[in-house]
Amino acid sequence: PVKNVPNWKDVNPRLGASYDLFGNGRTALKGSIGRFIPIQSNIPIGTTSGIVFPNNPVSAMVISSTRTWTDANGDYIPQDSELGPSSAADFGKPRVVTRYADDVLHGWSAGPFSWQGSVSLQHELLRGLAVNAAYYRTWYGNFLVTDNLLVGPEDYDSYCITAPNDQQLPNPGERVCGLLAIKPAKFGRQDNLVTNSQHYGKQSEIHNAVDLTLNARFGDGGLLTGGVSLGKTVFDNCAVLSKLPEMTTAAFGPLSADAGRASPQSVCRLDPPLGAESQFKMSGAYSLPWDLRVSALYQNNPGIDTTATYVATNAEIAPSLGRDLAAGPRGTANIELINPRSLYREGRVNQVNFAINRLFRLGNSRVQPRFELHNALNSAPILAINPRVGPAWQQVRTVLSPRLAKFALQIDF
Repeated sequence: PVKNVPNWKDVNPRLGASYDLFGNGRTALKGSIGRFIPIQSNIPIGTTSGIVFPNNPVSAMVISSTRTWTDANGDYIPQDSELGPSSAADFGKPRVVTRYADDVLHGWSAGPFSWQGSVSLQHELLRGLAVNAAYYRTWYGNFLVTDNLLVGPEDYDSYCITAPNDQQLPNPGERVCGLLAIKPAKFGRQDNLVTNSQHYGKQSEIHNAVDLTLNARFGDGGLLTGGVSLGKTVFDNCAVLSKLPEMTTAAFGPLSADAGRASPQSVCRLDPPLGAESQFKMSGAYSLPWDLRVSALYQNNPGIDTTATYVATNAEIAPSLGRDLAAGPRGTANIELINPRSLYREGRVNQVNFAINRLFRLGNSRVQPRFELHNALNSAPILAINPRVGPAWQQVRTVLSPRLAKFALQIDF
């Protein structure tokens, strides 16, 4: 049996303070900082991508096996002599291909964590009208990486390809170098160890943001709130990737390592433009005659980034590599021609929602019918496009859901 996975011991200090800047109760300076463990932040530990599930022996058990069958005598009955070997000799037994280092399962400050800090200034301009300016910073630590102990940097060869001559690409017809291909002798060999990234170099993920918001109360229960958020998240694991080339990199964190994917070192650092993660939101509510209550929400969110994944064939790679890919002459490699989160060609996502409701009192009961209109302007911003370079590259896959009307009834008794 596996016990105490994970068995983390942490001290998570959290501190907050506020100060009446001018002593009149209208201007407050606030600050806070705190440390959070995964269960309280954005890193799952109980899922298949976390820690608990992969360390359960049952999850590593081989529960299926196949055997080929050739009906040599044509009687439609499988005989043992007609069956090929089992595809899983260890059927019914645990097959452990990934182990977890003790320093990520047990001990003080062993698990992933985040620090979150903020400083804000809140000021009342008029009675019922206040503005708030805030700075937020979040940084993460104790990143987990998967090290294939049977493979090292020396087991990869580098090569270049020529990008397709598509004028929609930022680098049409140019050479793309720094791509990696595993050597045939190490192809398919695995002995994975999940451990802390700090054993291989520095890795960082830092989010900085500035929020400006407005809050107002007016008239007969009128509310108005909104603001803009400017920020971005910078991710860097270049030092780690140089030691663990099998850990090809994607938007945030590792992808599964295989011989069919190559990634240049330039993709290991993601530094999006400032406006890439900016948001603007405004909402309001107001009471009308006849006990009607109307509300509306407008939001302007970031659009999607443009990516270009090119599937290079062995014939394109072999001249530069000096050999066939480890997967053979039919092998391919998926190559990113545009660094993720660096190019934004699609428009931003604008949406307006509207609602109206009325409250009826019937004795001790309350009945509240409600009408909602989502995406009231029926906008259709693009949410997903085809990333694979070819005739269908950048074709639209998903747009915002069309206008939707909803009727609801709430009864309290």
